[in-house]
Amino acid sequence: MATSSGKIETFINQVIETKKIYFDELDHLVENSRWLTTLVLAEIGGIAAYRKLIDAKSLSIPFTLIILLLALTIVCFMVCILLSRKAKIKISKRIAFDMDEITEISNDGNLAPINGDKIIDELSMALNHVISVEPEDTRSFETCGIILFILSTLATTLVLFFSESLSFFI
Repeated sequence: MATSSGKIETFINQVIETKKIYFDELDHLVENSRWLTTLVLAEIGGIAAYRKLIDAKSLSIPFTLIILLLALTIVCFMVCILLSRKAKIKISKRIAFDMDEITEISNDGNLAPINGDKIIDELSMALNHVISVEPEDTRSFETCGIILFILSTLATTLVLFFSESLSFFI
């Protein structure tokens, strides 16, 4: 055995816990993106209903730009979902690779336990670094989508306020 007692079990427990933490985070990002996409679609529906209410035959330029912002918002949320799935696959593959490495280290009869422990510690640190970086793009697209959604909601509110306010004077 090329590691000290319990080192492999500790590594495996750490990997399982780390995987759970990041998979939970990625799942939450997907849930948020799906929920927020529903809100975006509701806002688009609200704009369409308003345009029908005032019997407009086409979208005005401000509403067209708002719909464009909302479409970009949906794109950000969809990319977030896809990147989350991709990150989960990459994390799983990396963990499987490292588990194979651990098995080789454990079965290496020519390796001193102290050296095996050092290699396992290095693998653990590298794995934690790689896994912690994976959700970054997913978080970025979710954040971008939220910012676009807030901007489009504010723009819709302002356009509706000014168009309705002007209708009192015309």
